[in-house]
Amino acid sequence: MSNKSMMAISSHRDGAPTFRMLPISLDCPYGEVVYVPQVKALVVFHKHTVEGLHMVPKLDDNGDPVRAAKPRSDGNPYKQERKALTTPHESYITHVPEIEQFMQMFMINDKFDYKAFMVEPKAPIVEEVQKPKIILPS
Repeated sequence: MSNKSMMAISSHRDGAPTFRMLPISLDCPYGEVVYVPQVKALVVFHKHTVEGLHMVPKLDDNGDPVRAAKPRSDGNPYKQERKALTTPHESYITHVPEIEQFMQMFMINDKFDYKAFMVEPKAPIVEEVQKPKIILPS
């Protein structure tokens, strides 16, 4: 079954180049698809939603986050509270052949080179610098 109902576009996430897929028809079962290069996963946001408990920053009367007396064990300096939120259901695809299969099934612009975003970034070239010799008085 092929339902080519999404368009792939280049994008950025957390400062890193990546790609997204956006629905182009109402019959598309997904709201958005994002490749997260830091974890090498394709995150699929479904149109149906789920309700779940999430930790969110506690806000004061002005809507600003409330600072904690001391930072939490994860380093977060703000108080948090548990809230019931409705969010899109998410699926994660981490196996490269399955990512490629998903892209072939739903991506309408076949010429878009999504694989270019899935490669390891090259390490910067660092030249070794010669340390100057220290000349001491005799």
